[in-house]
Amino acid sequence: MDGIGNNNEKAVKNDYSEFIQQAKTALGSNEEAIAFLRGLGLKDETIVRCNLGFHEGHIIVPYNGANTYYMKYAMDSSRANKAASGPAMDNSQGIDTFYNSGVLKNGGVIFVVESAFCALSIFQCGGRAIAINTSENVKILMSILEGKDNFDGIFILSLNNDPSSKANQKLFMDFLAQHEIPYIDENLAGDYLTPNEMLQNNPEGFLRVVGELKRRAQTLMDTQKKADNVKSYLESKLGKDMQYYIANKAKLTGYEELDKLSGGLQAGVYILGGLGSSGKTTFLNQMSDQIAQSGEQVLYFSMEQSILGLVSKSVAREAYLSGEEETLTSVQLRTGESAKFNIYLQKYYNRVSTNLSIIECEADFDIVALEEYVDKFIKKTQKCPVVVIDYYQAFEGNVSALRRLSRKYKVPILVAYGLPRKEYTQSTDLEKFSDVEYSADVIWVLQLKMLTEDIYERETEEKSRKKILDYEVRKSPRLMQLMCLKNRYGSRYSVEYEYFAQNDCFKEATAVVEELTESAGAAASYKNSQIPEWVLKNYQKSLNKE
Repeated sequence: MDGIGNNNEKAVKNDYSEFIQQAKTALGSNEEAIAFLRGLGLKDETIVRCNLGFHEGHIIVPYNGANTYYMKYAMDSSRANKAASGPAMDNSQGIDTFYNSGVLKNGGVIFVVESAFCALSIFQCGGRAIAINTSENVKILMSILEGKDNFDGIFILSLNNDPSSKANQKLFMDFLAQHEIPYIDENLAGDYLTPNEMLQNNPEGFLRVVGELKRRAQTLMDTQKKADNVKSYLESKLGKDMQYYIANKAKLTGYEELDKLSGGLQAGVYILGGLGSSGKTTFLNQMSDQIAQSGEQVLYFSMEQSILGLVSKSVAREAYLSGEEETLTSVQLRTGESAKFNIYLQKYYNRVSTNLSIIECEADFDIVALEEYVDKFIKKTQKCPVVVIDYYQAFEGNVSALRRLSRKYKVPILVAYGLPRKEYTQSTDLEKFSDVEYSADVIWVLQLKMLTEDIYERETEEKSRKKILDYEVRKSPRLMQLMCLKNRYGSRYSVEYEYFAQNDCFKEATAVVEELTESAGAAASYKNSQIPEWVLKNYQKSLNKE
């Protein structure tokens, strides 16, 4: 049988070589012990090949022929297939393992049973098996599999026919389904308690069933390896994928028009591009608050802003939306210049509850640390969060890795993306995102609305353009435009916002949907929604001031 793999390589291992050899010799001269093993349906060849032994009324089962662990089983047929009377290991060292775990190294078809004798029964019939006889071993097995990025195998699950075993089997099945590891759920014991009892009472039938299951599992595994095999996907994975996406519907951003046009946030990578001071951080910060308010979990990874800076932005926005402190800024809040600070803070606290987490990231924070954090969060909360990363440059070159992470955990990932300052006077197009265009699912750009106005586009002198834009930046509010330049999930669109920079607040103004038709080819036809009256009034005021 295969050699065992220890899940704690740093632990001190005992060497029982001499004891195991003595037990093996003792078994050879003990007819009662040999008869007991034969009574379990084991052949002499199996007994010898697996180095079984005898010591003081117990059968000694070395772990896969290794000399570091063994289990001892009482010579009592009523106990032979239940938990062992005790492992020969020092648990104070933190060592724990299960029988024949070495088969995991090579993958393939692996039976999962409960006792070493059941694993030996399958081995005798030409199969490979591991024995997990406690719920703790089930957890250890799951942790080992989590450490394998590409486990190349399939499990046949056949624990004992009793309630506790079925509970462990259900726990393991849920884990395998979540991690998309193929498995077959099969009662190898038939009407008996254990697979070994099935071997004892119907050896020919047991041999036939083990062989059939091996062939069935191998066929399923080979079929799933074919990338173009839709039949396998339709039969085995489509239903699970659909159930997952139904249960984890798109997350609404809280920006009403954006949600109508986008359908909400899907599992995928969203890039939000913009120049410095265009409001990217504020836009994502406000979106995070709104998502948290809806009851969804948000993980906000901040590479530059402190938690204090982001929270004070949110509280300043709360003060502005209350209509009481329209001129109060986040800086004034941080320096204690508002007598009503605690009131606004309580409102903000009630809004986001425990649904928003802000993580200040050190300079060495990378994709590995990000995945570890998301993985632990999902395991602890059993919830899939919206992940916000501010900003992309800290993960430069890793968009494909972010996309893999979003697919693995089925979470939306929003990334702030800084555009170079030299693009200040130009409307942004998809060429500015050449390094992320292929891997991103959705690309947004946040820019001044003036950049797309006819009056601005007709201006050819660079100095005059900068003067116009400098004036637009000083306005309060600034009229901004969120343009969708790429969308795997549907049409492109744009939404206009009023950006109150001093209050860290975005308000939606109007929306535009770009509909590409077959007759139009590369040309686009535009459908404009009705512009609200209050937007027109503000726009007229700005013209009168000029």
